Amino acid sequence: MARNGFITIVADVMSFVTEGHYFLPIPTHIGVQMAIPLPREIPSQVIRHDSNNLRKWEYGNGIYQRALTRYLDRLGALLQRTDARSVFDAGCGEGFVQRAMQERGYAGRWTGVDASPGAVAFAAERAAAHEWRVGDLRALPDATASYDAVLCSQVLEHIPEPERIRDELARVTSRFLLISVPLEPLFRATCALSIAIGVGQDPGHVNFWTPAAFRRFLEPVGQLVRWERTTVYQLALVETRALTERRRLRDTRPR
Repeated sequence: MARNGFITIVADVMSFVTEGHYFLPIPTHIGVQMAIPLPREIPSQVIRHDSNNLRKWEYGNGIYQRALTRYLDRLGALLQRTDARSVFDAGCGEGFVQRAMQERGYAGRWTGVDASPGAVAFAAERAAAHEWRVGDLRALPDATASYDAVLCSQVLEHIPEPERIRDELARVTSRFLLISVPLEPLFRATCALSIAIGVGQDPGHVNFWTPAAFRRFLEPVGQLVRWERTTVYQLALVETRALTERRRLRDTRPR
């Protein structure tokens, strides 16, 4: 299985067993993903590139792909709620989320930024009509309020200083943040199980959020509009403070 594949499948089973109540005492340092990459063949016309993220999205197992489809369906539904015409994809990787959102009806402007030149080149070759660039999410050159929405899918758990990145992403959007991270402690519980049967390794996550901790993390930048979970991930749609203030001023303006 690809990285995350086993975790996703086992987490589905555990989710049904626990019915959303997380009671397993899991050590905070444990994190696991599958180590055996079995990506599907990449079309020859696409730039040659390889990464753990690419293997995750390209892995062809039907059960795993259904889990990814469920995740992307929820992500797409939340993006539709924003009515955004321009999206900033923070940590875009190879552009899989952009293509998935396009398949689900998004037709606006898309700007993807990632630290990996290879991933950015891969994304640009598959979706040349959009903007893709290498960059540092902690210090973006974009003007304040440049985008209707910022989307950050499965990125912040890997990067130190998540608060600094959160604040920068909030700065460049005029309306909404759409962020997903692993659902703790379920993610690590599933990791612990895969370690116990000898099939996993540490994914290198440096940040860990329970639902309550994730809400607290997002509070400084806006109002939580919607929180959802799907398999081992949680998704949050946040209305920025700037948008909330504009609405307040509009509602209090004399008529």
